[in-house]
Amino acid sequence: MKLLIFMIFGHLLGDVFLRNVIIDRHKHDNMVVQAFHCFIVTTCIAIPLEVFSKLTMENYMILLLSHFIIDEIKGKLDLNRDWEKDGKPDVSKYKIVDQIVHLIFILIVWGV
Repeated sequence: MKLLIFMIFGHLLGDVFLRNVIIDRHKHDNMVVQAFHCFIVTTCIAIPLEVFSKLTMENYMILLLSHFIIDEIKGKLDLNRDWEKDGKPDVSKYKIVDQIVHLIFILIVWGV
């Protein structure tokens, strides 16, 4: 259970706190920015996996590719790509579903 908590914290660290304006504005129209974002998030999740001796190349690739695909789909569905709305972060329904699906993949890797 401790590992799962650290993995979720790693995801939040990489997907929320280490994201910047450049990534927010360009990850859906620039594959290099998107790949860099996914690499950061996956590495933040992989660190606890390594500490708990559960990191494998398969786990890393599942997390990396799933994050990339989920964000790509979200980017295509979310027609309102404003990274801020009225001075506040835009929390669309797609962002909520996006985070739930990311959590499902974290649970899958945690359970392996």
